[in-house]
Amino acid sequence: GLSNVGTFFVMDLETNEQSYTACRLYAQGELTLQQLQDSSLDCDALERSSFWRIVTLVTLLSQLWFSCFLSKMYSEKIQDANNDQSDKATVDFVWHRRRELWVQLERFEDVVQRQFEELRVSLVHRQAQGARAQPMGAGGAFSAGATR
Repeated sequence: GLSNVGTFFVMDLETNEQSYTACRLYAQGELTLQQLQDSSLDCDALERSSFWRIVTLVTLLSQLWFSCFLSKMYSEKIQDANNDQSDKATVDFVWHRRRELWVQLERFEDVVQRQFEELRVSLVHRQAQGARAQPMGAGGAFSAGATR
């Protein structure tokens, strides 16, 4: 796009360079009006066409810049949408892992609670057996010492 526009205007400038030079020489007084008419040059028409070429060049360059700007904005919008999808996938993954971890922690808590209950029951059972065995052993030792 830009290279084609630039090439067209450079070629136009090169083609009309001699005409521009002749018009400048006429403006400086080095050429006469008759010499210009012999060359079939119309400096006013050349100046108008030059002005409109510059306006056209600026318009085309503005359109090119604007289309590049819109393309950039569109690609950024697409990239943002892709990033949003990627971020959503990451958040979903984190929440899924959090749920899995929570389930594992609940299972671990259940295992620890069962082991704690088993330990408590075992300790209560041992204390109960120890309490029953101690009075007999202590009482037997006490009464044996009294009879002696």
